[in-house]
Amino acid sequence: MDIIKEKVVKCLIDEFNREMEAHFLFPGEQEAIDMVLSLGKQYGYGNLIYRLRDRWSEELQEKFGFDEEIAYKATNVGKK
Repeated sequence: MDIIKEKVVKCLIDEFNREMEAHFLFPGEQEAIDMVLSLGKQYGYGNLIYRLRDRWSEELQEKFGFDEEIAYKATNVGKK
């Protein structure tokens, strides 16, 4: 079962990366990005990123039933 979850996570990450590479933004997304950058300046980018990643991991565990390690790996998105 863990192999299936890892494959699902990899697919989700790959899909996210394809969307990011296309530079597609949903309506209102640029404003949200600007707000997050403002919050990062105010509270510290590392702290904000850590807390967002931690909360996102918790949501993946709750929503998809991933174990903690797989959920945390799924939040490591971006360039390889």
